[in-house]
Amino acid sequence: MKLMAIILAIFVVVGCGKKREANESPEPTMIDQLSTTYDAWIAQSIPMRGEHNGWITPSSCDGMLWTGLWASSPRVEGVDITASEYEQSPGRFGRRPPPHCWDETNGDVGSKTTWSRDMLKGLMIWSYRRGHRDVLERHAEYGKRKNWKMGEPLDDGRAVYTPSSIGELYSTIYAMGGEDNANRVWPGTYTSGLNDYQAHLQMLSIYIRGTIAEQLNSADAIPRPGAGLLDISNTMYDRIVEHSSREPLCPFYEYMRAVYDDGDLNHATELVMSPTWDCEYMRDGDDHRLAIQTFVGGLILDRVGK
Repeated sequence: MKLMAIILAIFVVVGCGKKREANESPEPTMIDQLSTTYDAWIAQSIPMRGEHNGWITPSSCDGMLWTGLWASSPRVEGVDITASEYEQSPGRFGRRPPPHCWDETNGDVGSKTTWSRDMLKGLMIWSYRRGHRDVLERHAEYGKRKNWKMGEPLDDGRAVYTPSSIGELYSTIYAMGGEDNANRVWPGTYTSGLNDYQAHLQMLSIYIRGTIAEQLNSADAIPRPGAGLLDISNTMYDRIVEHSSREPLCPFYEYMRAVYDDGDLNHATELVMSPTWDCEYMRDGDDHRLAIQTFVGGLILDRVGK
C-alpha cells in the first residue's frame, strides 16, 4: 500500500490540468447511410478472410493489430482471435495464426520478433469491445510468468512490455470486471512529434484509456487535487489535436477529435465513407483499408447506439 501511495502521489503531480471529458454525440445526419455502407464493408471482407480463422489479415505480420481492430467492431462475426495463441503456452500470442513470423529454425520469416507491444493494442481492443476478459487474463498470467517478455527473441525489446503497456492491460481487465491489480495505475506517455505507425499507436492508447475512463469515471487513473478524475489528460488531448491537425483526412483521428471536442461526428462519418480518406499509417492492401473503415465506422455506430 505504501508503494501504491507513492505512485499515486507522483501521478497527482503529473496529472494536474484542465478536465477533458468525452462528449455525448447526437446521431450524425448520414448515420443510416453509414449503417448500410458498414454492412457492405463486412460483406466485402468475406473473400479476404482466412479460411479456418476468419482473420482479415491472416498472413500479415501485423495481423493481430489490424484484425483485432476490425474484428472488435459490431456485426463482424466468425473470427477466432485465439488462432494465433500458442498451443503449448496459454496466453502467448503470435502476430498472426501459424506459420508464425519468427521461429528458432529460420529466424525472421516476416518479422524480427514473434510479438510486439503494437500487437497488444489489437488484442486489447478486440477483447474489450467483444467481452473476452478471459483472453486478457491468460495473457497477463503468461506475462507475469515470463517477467513480461512476451515473445522471441529479445531483439530490440519490442516484445517486452513497458510499465505503460502493463498498466493498459490491467486497466482493461479491471474495466471488464477483473482483478484490481496495482499495476493498472501506471499511466501512458504521450510525447509530441510522432508520425506514421507510432502516432497511430499513440492514438489507440488514448482511445483505450479514454474509453475505459469514460466507463469507470476514472480517466487514466490520475487523480487531481480538489477535483474528480480526468477523462483524458491535457497532454492526451494535445496529441489528439496534433495528429488530427496533421492528418485531417484520417477518419480515426477525426473521430477522436470529435469525441473530445464537441461530440459532433458528422465530419468523421462523411470522411470514413469518402473514397478520398487517407491515413499515413495505412499499409498497402484493401484488407488494411477495410479494417480501418470498419473499425472507425463501428466506433461511430456504437457511440450513437446503432
